[in-house]
Amino acid sequence: MAGPNTQNLTMDTLLTMTVNKYYENGVIQDAVFESNPTVKTMRGNGFRKEISGGAKVQVNLMYGKNDTIVPFSRYEQFSVAPQEGFTPAFYSLKQYPGTVSIDGFSEFQNSGKEALVSILREKTEQMTMSFAERLNEDLWDIEGLTLATGVTNTNGKAINSIPLLVQKDSNTVHSVVGEIEQTANEHWQNRYKSASATSSFNTFTSEWRNLANTCGRGSGGAPDLYISDQTTFELYEAGMDDKTRYTSGEDATIGFENISFKGGKLFWDINVPDVENVVNGDGGELGRGSIFALNSKYMNLCIGKGKDFAPLGFQRPADQDARVGAWVFYGQLITSNRRKHGVLYNIARALTS
Repeated sequence: MAGPNTQNLTMDTLLTMTVNKYYENGVIQDAVFESNPTVKTMRGNGFRKEISGGAKVQVNLMYGKNDTIVPFSRYEQFSVAPQEGFTPAFYSLKQYPGTVSIDGFSEFQNSGKEALVSILREKTEQMTMSFAERLNEDLWDIEGLTLATGVTNTNGKAINSIPLLVQKDSNTVHSVVGEIEQTANEHWQNRYKSASATSSFNTFTSEWRNLANTCGRGSGGAPDLYISDQTTFELYEAGMDDKTRYTSGEDATIGFENISFKGGKLFWDINVPDVENVVNGDGGELGRGSIFALNSKYMNLCIGKGKDFAPLGFQRPADQDARVGAWVFYGQLITSNRRKHGVLYNIARALTS
């Protein structure tokens, strides 16, 4: 007969092997990334990038042109002068844990491999949903940002939020992004526009179109993702009426409806904030609406290799009748070209044609 220590080792091994199988099959990663519209849609546009190590992510930013590109004739000499025009931005990786515990009494009540694995599956699903919700909340956090540094109310421990990377006024809100002072570097400022339309749907779309075109200046293309709060999405949906064109594809199969706008996708997320009044979405009614115009080429979620909700295995604390398993996520939201992103804010709650 197996002794207590052997039995504990066997049970820990069973639980660890089960969660490792979930991880290897991508169950947790898929559930986290596909359960929220922002991460789901951006993931489909090359949003996720894996990095191998380092305390910070370095991104080289191009802010000037190559001056050697000039016409020449026959034997005329051309310039070989060294070119500048690059500066690095640095983003610190952030860490998120998740744990699942099974107490000894529950284990006793559900003795047997199948019953225990069933409990583990339910608890893991709960943890995964919580991971997804917290990640999405932090991606849209605007209330937690502090002036100048952009540090969140978690003392800088949370990932960068989209409202930090794409601000309503690059000169007066959060001056440091990616360890670069943006007020002195025009190339490191995103586009922004306060909506003036109080009732006219046509004025609203004209201002939105202007923002999109401004973001599209130069090389790199225009925004391909437009993310708004629910009310703003419905205003545009109603204003388009029979002219609405919904995109087809996998988004419809998971219930994330989107509308085409200038060749990009418009969709809504419950956590998109009221940028004008600095209020988080949180599913409540907002005083003013916002639309974020993002170019997916220049915004990525960098994830540490082997730290993408990876399980650390199960252990039994010395002072508890329980088994505890942990998962970890290392990542950071980054942008390499803030000029290609923008935000239209201060959008009225009611518009007419």
